[in-house]
Amino acid sequence: MHGGINGLLESAYRGIPVIVIPIFTDQQRNAKMAEYRGFGIVVEKTNLDGTALKSAIKTILTNSIYTQKAKRFSKLIKSKPFKPDEIFVKWIEFVAQNGNLPELVPEGANMGWIEYFCLDVIFFAFLLALFVSLFLFYLIKKLISLCIVKVKKE
Repeated sequence: MHGGINGLLESAYRGIPVIVIPIFTDQQRNAKMAEYRGFGIVVEKTNLDGTALKSAIKTILTNSIYTQKAKRFSKLIKSKPFKPDEIFVKWIEFVAQNGNLPELVPEGANMGWIEYFCLDVIFFAFLLALFVSLFLFYLIKKLISLCIVKVKKE
């Protein structure tokens, strides 16, 4: 696998050891996490030849520690004390009992639409880019006019 978080969580949930070949972004960190937890082997893409991949496959298939750690990790995930659906139900019950709580309203709800969409920052950046462009245009125009004047004098 390439080490994406979804695939890694699926294999961890099923208790399957993995061979990870990270490509970019968070995959390197995810691969190192699987290796650190003991249910995966990392093969670097720069070291991807037949012997490295063959060695990793042989290690995963023959060394039962990887399978044991993957099964242990799967058990931990499945027996987690607060499952997402339980948390969701508890929050719904909390809101139903307490109603609208001003402490839980995000600050973004109090912003105007100019602040919310950062239009003030975008406008400033646009003006700055416009002024820089005009200044460069002015400089280039002056340089060209100086070059033309020198050519006419000669």
